[in-house]
Parts: sequence; C-alpha cells; structure tokens
Amino acid sequence: CPMPRARPPDALTAAVAGLGYKAMLADAPPTDNRTGLFDKVRGWMGAADKGSGGERPLQVAVIGSGGAAMAAALKAVEQGAQVTLIERGTIGGTCVNVGCVPSKIMIRAAHIAHLRRESPFDGGMAPTPPTILRERLLAQQQARVDELRHAKYEGILDGNPAITVVHGEAHFKDDQSLALPDRHGCQPGRAADSRLERVTLLDFLSKFCLITG
Repeated sequence: CPMPRARPPDALTAAVAGLGYKAMLADAPPTDNRTGLFDKVRGWMGAADKGSGGERPLQVAVIGSGGAAMAAALKAVEQGAQVTLIERGTIGGTCVNVGCVPSKIMIRAAHIAHLRRESPFDGGMAPTPPTILRERLLAQQQARVDELRHAKYEGILDGNPAITVVHGEAHFKDDQSLALPDRHGCQPGRAADSRLERVTLLDFLSKFCLITG
C-alpha cells in the first residue's frame, strides 16, 4: 500500500495547536520571543533590556515571606532584579511556623500513640498505653520548626545579597505608592526607600509588586 504523504511542518504544528496544545519542531531555530514575566513588566514600564550598560536593576518588593513569597523573590533575583522582602511576623509564613509543619508533627505523634495503644496482632503483641510528656513533645516540635525555618527560609535569605529583608507591615497608600516600615519597624508617612517611586501590581499575585524609580 502506498506510504502516507508527509505533512509539512507548519501543518503539523497547526494541527497540534488546534487541539489546544503548544508545539514546536525539535530542530526549529531558536526564537527571541521574550514573553517572560519580567520582560513584560519592563515593557509596561518602558525599562531597558536586562543587562544593558549602566541600567539600574529592576526593583522588586515582595510582601510576606511564606512559600509563594520566597518563590517570587528567588525568581526575581534569578531574572536579575534586586528584591526587598517585607515581613510583619516570623520569617517563613504560615506553613512552616504554625501550619503544615507543626500540625503534621503532632498528627504523626498521635498516630504513633494510637499504634501503641491498639495492637492488631490478636494478643501476640500486647498494646501498651503510651505515656505522653507534653512539654517534651512540644519542645521537639518547636525544634523541628526552627530547623526547617532556618534551612528553607532564613538561611536562604541571609545568604542572598540581592534580597533585603525588612521587618514590619507594608501597606499601599494608593495604587502608585507602597509605604514601608523603617529599620525600626515604624511606619513612615511615605515610602521608606526614596528609590521606590512607582509601583506596578502583577494581576496574578496581589502580594507581589514590581517597583522602579
């Protein structure tokens, strides 16, 4: 039987796109279609290309220090930005400090206590009601929380010179200005950093803003 005629490359990619997927030929020449987030922001603000001589890096402010905030800050640094991260509470946000991590430690402890109390081996392994020392259990829980907070948040922030951490509560005075705490945590009447003159909010994450002078 005759072999099916090969379809031209454009027709193949168009057929895949018609099904709702993105397609590109493996041997297609690279393109310079810059559609990344920071390229879009530079376009909105009229900033020059990243890496151009004498151009000040894009200034990024991240409000909060939880998982999403850390991802945003590190991605911004990866793209060449200078980041100011503002946190009003404990570094690390909800999950590591009061959410997922401490709760799962206690859930695991409760599970171990249950296994000791209830034996499924029909008398071959007698159950033993556990003695729970609450103070020691809480101390172990807090030690693990402190360890993970330092490893996953504080240590990374301390070791990254492109990220400046400011402790205090930030708020938007209006749609063009962000009020930051000063170094003592007090709220000034204007932006604490005179470089932070114009704010553009990203519509996908309300707590992430890009700032340019």
